[in-house]
Amino acid sequence: MSQDSLKTGSIDKFQLTASIGSNSVDLSAGISDFRLYESVLSNTVTATAIVVETGHGVKGSIDGLPIRGGENLTFKIRDAQGRSIKSELLVNRLRNANPESTKDLYIVDFASPEYFSNDTVRVTERYEGKISDNIGKMLSKLKTTRFIDIDDTLNEYNFMGNDRKPFYVCTWLASKSISKDGGQEGAVGYLFYQTIDSFKFKSVDKLLGQEPIKSFIYNTGEKGGHDDIIINYTIDRDIDLHENLSLGTYSTSVLFFDPLTFSYVVKDYDVSDQKSIMRPKKTESASELINEKRRGVSNPNPTQRGISSNNPSRLMNIVYDYGALPAGKSSEEQLKKFKNDPENKKEQGFSKYGAAALTIMRYNQLFTIQTTITIPGDFSIRAGDTVKVIFPQLEADKNSGKNNKSSGIYMVAHVCHKITPENTLTSLSLVRDSYGK
Repeated sequence: MSQDSLKTGSIDKFQLTASIGSNSVDLSAGISDFRLYESVLSNTVTATAIVVETGHGVKGSIDGLPIRGGENLTFKIRDAQGRSIKSELLVNRLRNANPESTKDLYIVDFASPEYFSNDTVRVTERYEGKISDNIGKMLSKLKTTRFIDIDDTLNEYNFMGNDRKPFYVCTWLASKSISKDGGQEGAVGYLFYQTIDSFKFKSVDKLLGQEPIKSFIYNTGEKGGHDDIIINYTIDRDIDLHENLSLGTYSTSVLFFDPLTFSYVVKDYDVSDQKSIMRPKKTESASELINEKRRGVSNPNPTQRGISSNNPSRLMNIVYDYGALPAGKSSEEQLKKFKNDPENKKEQGFSKYGAAALTIMRYNQLFTIQTTITIPGDFSIRAGDTVKVIFPQLEADKNSGKNNKSSGIYMVAHVCHKITPENTLTSLSLVRDSYGK
């Protein structure tokens, strides 16, 4: 095992500044455990520090500063290879304080400043146009200084803020977004999350299509030919057929109701090939559906009953909302745009309505396979990155080459950077939607 990789990093700065006044204290000498968290499912970055004050370095910060919540943390940490993270967070809470005569021990939880400002800001305006154009407008309300990384969307969506919080609205819009890069048959599903560097509003398919930034191998020897070693790994979740069926991961049937004509159509979406993700596999009118049931038409492949695309495992109902919040400033302009909007045509193919079902399927696919690996501290990795990992093929209690099924490219869903006086580690929760390289 590479000894250079396992060397500990350092906490160069860990300065707390009082929320009222200018008092500050550097706790870097008293940090026994610091962990920084990011996730593609989280709108904010969080951190936790275990502080031990012995009087030799720092003492009495709880009441001396004091620490009551809202204090500003400026920190800088480095891994063994000199890769650093420098940022600012705010104290969320202090817990498990255990004051003693010779030392104080307590835990402090931190979160990004936007986590708190999000609770004091509301989205009140009416928005129209492309979803990606409006994400930046809402995040600007938080007065954030972080970079905002937004993938352009194909579809437009008109909505009212309704006094909801920016994080809520951005997450809500992510599930309605269609990637522009795919044209009219663009890929559905976005993720809205925060890293230590920026806010991200990213297409799931674009994230999965990235080139891996690092390569790791599970081995008892040197890392040779890869960026670093995998110290240990666990398979958190493999394919759960029953759960995937209940969630409609493979096939979903959607009933679309037209409130103008009081008619409906049924469309089946199948994940068996990429084209059917983008277009409905079949469309049935209400009369066709009733006649088929009367004829007693059954699954043509009984041996695959329950998982065949002819038998969708999830049913959804969606009401067309065309005519609601039409684009345009005047009634004439609104009517003109409404008539020219292809999404308001009766027989819709891939639209914002079908995207609702397809997005659910895409999210479920993304987390089909989950693996957690622990590597020597690497502070350059962020949530949403892709990495290449090599796992061994285990036979007769010894390594016999690479496992081509579990090895390959994964996306980093969650990341935890941990630094203590003894070691510096990074834990990565990796996900992907299929086996093989």
